[in-house]
Amino acid sequence: MITTLLSVAQLRAIAASLAVGEVYGFLCARYKRDRFEGRDNDIWGRDYSACVAQSASDDLKRHGFALISKHESATGCAVYYDATLNEIDGASWDSLVRESRPSCYHSSNFRHATKKSRREHV
Repeated sequence: MITTLLSVAQLRAIAASLAVGEVYGFLCARYKRDRFEGRDNDIWGRDYSACVAQSASDDLKRHGFALISKHESATGCAVYYDATLNEIDGASWDSLVRESRPSCYHSSNFRHATKKSRREHV
């Protein structure tokens, strides 16, 4: 896990040239099989995992970062990652979220809300 030193604008620029196949490989290595390729069937859709990868790619282009929830993660812990397809630490995640949506996050309210939501969903 790394601390990202890139801005949201830099990460968005990187994501613009990122191929969906690269995102697919990254996700495949970190998702539970039954939550990713295991859902490529008639019930979920034959291209379910490709749709998830496309959605993640779109998120990276829009925001510069994304996450895999603890429910989908192979480790059982949320995976935060940026457009360089590196896992990032929680402090970097918080910083990127604040930078991308500054009007929504006021310093003390953001920290309290983040801690509260993480406790509620653990």
